[in-house]
Amino acid sequence: MKGSKPLTYHISLEACPLTKSNLQALDFVINRFFMKLFQTSSIDTVKHCQEYFGFYLPSVLWAKRMQKFEVKFGLYLSSE
Repeated sequence: MKGSKPLTYHISLEACPLTKSNLQALDFVINRFFMKLFQTSSIDTVKHCQEYFGFYLPSVLWAKRMQKFEVKFGLYLSSE
């Protein structure tokens, strides 16, 4: 199809009911990726690299987004 644009779907993390074990599993995958990327087995080195590059683990992002969502949702409820 000429001139058509692909559809993109965006699902926010706050829409997903994630448990603590789900978040730990996601963090584990990211940490293992960084271990392989930087060829290290030290989690301290991985954490320093993530901090240096401004990379946040999914559990941290989820907590921040949930807090922001709860504030917005609270403002919506209080305006009714």
